[in-house]
Amino acid sequence: MNIFGDLVKKALIDKHMTQIELGTKIGMEQKAINSLLNRDNISLGKMIDVANGLDCDLVISLVPKENRVSPLQSSPDYRKKKQTN
Repeated sequence: MNIFGDLVKKALIDKHMTQIELGTKIGMEQKAINSLLNRDNISLGKMIDVANGLDCDLVISLVPKENRVSPLQSSPDYRKKKQTN
Protein backbone atom coordinates (compact mmCIF):
# COMPACT_ATOMS: atom_id res chain seq x y z
CA MET A 1 0.00 0.00 0.00
CA ASN A 2 1.29 3.45 -0.91
CA ILE A 3 -0.52 5.99 1.24
CA PHE A 4 1.49 8.93 -0.11
CA GLY A 5 0.73 7.97 -3.71
CA ASP A 6 -2.98 7.68 -2.93
CA LEU A 7 -2.99 11.10 -1.26
CA VAL A 8 -1.21 12.67 -4.23
CA LYS A 9 -3.63 11.09 -6.69
CA LYS A 10 -6.55 12.51 -4.70
CA ALA A 11 -4.91 15.95 -4.57
CA LEU A 12 -4.38 15.86 -8.35
CA ILE A 13 -8.07 15.11 -8.86
CA ASP A 14 -9.15 17.80 -6.37
CA LYS A 15 -6.91 20.37 -8.09
CA HIS A 16 -7.93 19.26 -11.61
CA MET A 17 -4.24 18.70 -12.33
CA THR A 18 -2.59 16.00 -14.42
CA GLN A 19 0.59 14.09 -13.68
CA ILE A 20 2.11 15.89 -16.68
CA GLU A 21 1.33 19.29 -15.12
CA LEU A 22 2.75 18.20 -11.77
CA GLY A 23 5.85 16.84 -13.48
CA THR A 24 6.37 20.12 -15.31
CA LYS A 25 6.18 22.05 -12.03
CA ILE A 26 8.78 19.86 -10.31
CA GLY A 27 10.99 18.95 -13.26
CA MET A 28 9.99 15.31 -13.71
CA GLU A 29 8.51 13.44 -16.65
CA GLN A 30 5.00 12.01 -16.33
CA LYS A 31 6.37 8.48 -16.48
CA ALA A 32 8.60 9.20 -13.47
CA ILE A 33 5.68 10.77 -11.57
CA ASN A 34 3.53 7.70 -12.23
CA SER A 35 6.32 5.40 -11.08
CA LEU A 36 6.87 7.50 -7.95
CA LEU A 37 3.18 7.39 -7.01
CA ASN A 38 3.06 3.61 -7.29
CA ARG A 39 6.31 2.93 -5.43
CA ASP A 40 6.42 1.79 -1.81
CA ASN A 41 9.64 3.62 -0.97
CA ILE A 42 9.73 7.35 -1.64
CA SER A 43 12.46 9.64 -0.36
CA LEU A 44 11.52 12.53 1.87
CA GLY A 45 13.04 14.91 -0.68
CA LYS A 46 10.74 13.61 -3.43
CA MET A 47 7.74 13.85 -1.11
CA ILE A 48 8.60 17.48 -0.42
CA ASP A 49 9.03 18.20 -4.15
CA VAL A 50 5.63 16.66 -4.93
CA ALA A 51 3.93 18.51 -2.07
CA ASN A 52 5.42 21.81 -3.26
CA GLY A 53 4.31 21.05 -6.82
CA LEU A 54 0.79 20.58 -5.50
CA ASP A 55 1.05 23.77 -3.44
CA CYS A 56 0.55 21.70 -0.28
CA ASP A 57 2.35 21.31 3.02
CA LEU A 58 3.85 17.93 3.81
CA VAL A 59 3.05 16.98 7.40
CA ILE A 60 4.55 13.90 9.02
CA SER A 61 3.80 13.18 12.64
CA LEU A 62 4.53 10.55 15.24
CA VAL A 63 1.83 10.15 17.83
CA PRO A 64 2.50 8.13 20.98
CA LYS A 65 0.28 5.11 21.41
CA GLU A 66 -2.21 5.12 24.27
CA ASN A 67 -0.83 4.45 27.73
CA ARG A 68 2.76 4.99 26.64
CA VAL A 69 5.03 7.74 27.77
CA SER A 70 6.84 9.58 25.00
CA PRO A 71 10.64 9.94 25.26
CA LEU A 72 10.13 13.67 25.84
CA GLN A 73 7.84 13.07 28.81
CA SER A 74 10.27 10.63 30.37
CA SER A 75 13.20 13.05 30.24
CA PRO A 76 14.27 14.62 33.55
CA ASP A 77 14.07 18.16 32.09
CA TYR A 78 10.46 17.65 31.04
CA ARG A 79 9.49 16.35 34.49
CA LYS A 80 11.17 19.33 36.19
CA LYS A 81 9.23 21.75 33.97
CA LYS A 82 5.94 19.99 34.76
CA GLN A 83 6.67 20.16 38.51
CA THR A 84 7.38 23.90 38.42
CA ASN A 85 4.25 24.75 36.40
